[in-house]
Amino acid sequence: MEMSRSNECGFPLVAEREAEVMSRFGFSSSSSGEDDSSDSDVSLLAQCREKDGCSHCRRDKNLPEVTVPEIIWRGNGKKRAYRVSLPGAGSFRCSETDLCFNVKAAVSLKYEYGSWRQHLRGADAEKWMFVGPLFNIQAEPADAVGAVYLPHFVCLRGQDDTSEMRIGHFVGGKLVLEIPVEVQPFHAVLEDPSFSFLGVIWRKITSVLHLPLHSLVLIYHATRKEPVTLHLYLIPDDHSIKQAIEAKEMSVSYRVDKPPLTKHLNCGRSYVVSGSPTVAIQPKTLDFHLRGADEQQIFSEIYVGVMAEKVKLSLKDRRKARSVWHTVLRQGDIMHSGAGADGPCASCWIPGLQRSRPGLGNRGPIPGASAQVLGATEKHFVDRHRVELIERVVEVKGVLDLLLEDVLDFEQYQRILAEKTSHSRMRELFRLMPSWTSQCKDRVYEALKKKHPYLIEDLEK
Repeated sequence: MEMSRSNECGFPLVAEREAEVMSRFGFSSSSSGEDDSSDSDVSLLAQCREKDGCSHCRRDKNLPEVTVPEIIWRGNGKKRAYRVSLPGAGSFRCSETDLCFNVKAAVSLKYEYGSWRQHLRGADAEKWMFVGPLFNIQAEPADAVGAVYLPHFVCLRGQDDTSEMRIGHFVGGKLVLEIPVEVQPFHAVLEDPSFSFLGVIWRKITSVLHLPLHSLVLIYHATRKEPVTLHLYLIPDDHSIKQAIEAKEMSVSYRVDKPPLTKHLNCGRSYVVSGSPTVAIQPKTLDFHLRGADEQQIFSEIYVGVMAEKVKLSLKDRRKARSVWHTVLRQGDIMHSGAGADGPCASCWIPGLQRSRPGLGNRGPIPGASAQVLGATEKHFVDRHRVELIERVVEVKGVLDLLLEDVLDFEQYQRILAEKTSHSRMRELFRLMPSWTSQCKDRVYEALKKKHPYLIEDLEK
């Protein structure tokens, strides 16, 4: 069953912040991880590249600026759903999911990711493949939404033929096919929608193996494996899959901040992971197939051993032997527990002693820092609750303001703020922690307690 819609829809024009950021830092929109980039430049470049998409597809310029939604949590601290209330007509773009809405009147929106595996089944799965996240959306009142912009990861490459794309709408357990009124480089637009489970799908035909997809390479440092061991994931540019990997890795790993964008990849192709002669890679070949966020994502384990000055990594199309991604890892990219750090917390203070630091004065012992709560004789509070803090802390900037100069230098402060979401900002903050002293972590605890007293009280129970 297909329904066609053809009304005109668009978002109000907003300032092109992405282009301004790229220009301010001297980045070209087509660059990717050159060997001579500094670490801070690489971090900023990664953020800009993620926003821009790829060299063929430009980010939809008329989308509203991103807004952080309210996050609704399960009792165990797992991310459950997102909610936002809009006071009147306007536009909203979610920082967590890239889902966008154009609304005609005041509305309350609630949405969460769904499972393609549970909904796209049987004969439907034989005919269609997902090319974006599946969303379960609720709106009150429902008729207040003029249009929904659903993310997709198909690389259009300037082509106009999107005739095989549909929006899959699951009603009463059955798939209803809707034709998007417009297909933009990263979104498919559905006007006057009725809500339940919605997502972008593509008809499976002979040419599906040649369908170019926006894709990402994610690297994690497995800190519990010594010496240096990395996990390299190859995934479509799908926020739900990326978040699922981060949720899996965050308790044992740290994200290595390198430009994640690849050249467009093809579904069903095999890609070869290679590196400097000193590294061991298993498996060396990754088959690029679509797996939903609730499915196991494949990765290559890269054993680096003793970190050299530079380690090169690359990804090549096995069939065409062309490079689709490369990067260079430096010693500063890999965090070593107890290895010392380059920030203000680099062994400047000894646990249990009063602070004395130029420009800060003698601050004395940290208020309320008991051994039981802060872990003077056991794992520190912020280490014990790393997963919950990354997931549940929302007011990150206020925490960072309290840590600036005392714990973080200005470069670290800016690097963390360059992240788009509270989730990724907290992850970047934790990326710096392995080399910090106990008193550095005490300061983090006090800042969190000041900005999120009820959260800390809940975690201390």
